[in-house]
Amino acid sequence: MNAVSLHRNGKRIFVTHDRFWLISTIAFLFTSLCFSYVTEISKNWYYLGFNLEPNGTKLLVSICALSIFGLSIRLNNDLITFYKCLCLLLVLCPASVLFYLGDFSYLYYFNCVAGLTIVFLVSNIDIKRINILVISPKLLLIIIAIGTFVGITAIIACGGLSYFSLDLLNVYEGRAAVTSLLPAILGYLNSSISKVFIPLAIVISVFYKKRIVLCIFIVFAILLFGLTHHKSVLVGPIAAYGFTIFLQRFSAAQAVSYVFFLMAVIIIGTSTFQYFLEDASSDIVSGFFVRRTFMMPALLDSYHIDFFSENTFTYWSRSSLSFGLIEPDYYLNTPLLIGDYFFEQDGVSANTGFIGSGFANFGMFGVVIYGVAIGLVLASLNAISRSLGTPFVVAISVFVVVSVITSADFVTAILSHGLLTLLVLLTLIPADRKMYL
Repeated sequence: MNAVSLHRNGKRIFVTHDRFWLISTIAFLFTSLCFSYVTEISKNWYYLGFNLEPNGTKLLVSICALSIFGLSIRLNNDLITFYKCLCLLLVLCPASVLFYLGDFSYLYYFNCVAGLTIVFLVSNIDIKRINILVISPKLLLIIIAIGTFVGITAIIACGGLSYFSLDLLNVYEGRAAVTSLLPAILGYLNSSISKVFIPLAIVISVFYKKRIVLCIFIVFAILLFGLTHHKSVLVGPIAAYGFTIFLQRFSAAQAVSYVFFLMAVIIIGTSTFQYFLEDASSDIVSGFFVRRTFMMPALLDSYHIDFFSENTFTYWSRSSLSFGLIEPDYYLNTPLLIGDYFFEQDGVSANTGFIGSGFANFGMFGVVIYGVAIGLVLASLNAISRSLGTPFVVAISVFVVVSVITSADFVTAILSHGLLTLLVLLTLIPADRKMYL
């Protein structure tokens, strides 16, 4: 009796601790983003559409929405809990800031709330893991190493070495030049290499404590960044390694909360320095971190919804799903169309996640369809994580899932962002709880 009672008390305290950190992080992140928006974003990048028009009623709506989500999420120590908390902090918090301080439309905010609700509900579906073929992790590492080496060699053969650079602050010109040299098939391969192959190899190396293999793939990541000028090549492995360590030490909700709480501390600190001391270095944080990570995806979602609420939907006319049976109504694909319309610049690709792209394709029904699809993907990953362990699967999948949620059309992400590659590779890995938990 005492053991059962102790177990229940322990579980109750555990859940309460997770809930405390989640709610605290939501409140602190929302506050820090609001402060950064008022003091920096709306002043320095107002021309992009970051208006400052606070609305008290929308503040109350935002607080209610954030509170309901924060209090209603079931906090288990699993993959679904991790991604629900991540979506709440990465999608709904910045959307709430723009809704409140930028006076963005109710239609935009409703689609954000509805889209996340659909994802959360569908992800709870219990799906059984499917194993197509099982191969050893050692053989998998060899295959990944060969694929990565072939990809890097192909870029060099196409002339990419002449544009090699490790400059993190000047990537766009080099990226455009290299992209023009590469065939389309190589672009798909490089996406899988950077977002799936290298993070997967790094995580396996960490779990198996293969330091030499780890060093080899870190070198591969640096070389691939220098050749392609895509920052995601470096961000993916860092995110994979970081969440591997965090999830081995903390519960799913705590890991997400601690990471975003630290982000909020950095945001409020640098924004304060910029506001009172005019510290130029903090402007880099607001420009490349706050604006790009949190605010731009939310802004682009809003632009897609604003445009297609008054114009014809695309109905996947430029997607392979239509099989060429639907004639496109627009002369550009959706990201270029939105970039041209709102930013008045040719060649600006306003890529957005499932909310904006779903609405562009089929309005609110498109958001629901993409929400269901992403929910099923998360449910599938959760099924895989039961045998491979939450830290292992999250560390491998987090970068791809974040891309689908915030910056890529779901259909495009299947090939171009490595989603299909991720799911296939995970079905090949044998269940070895001793190694992956």
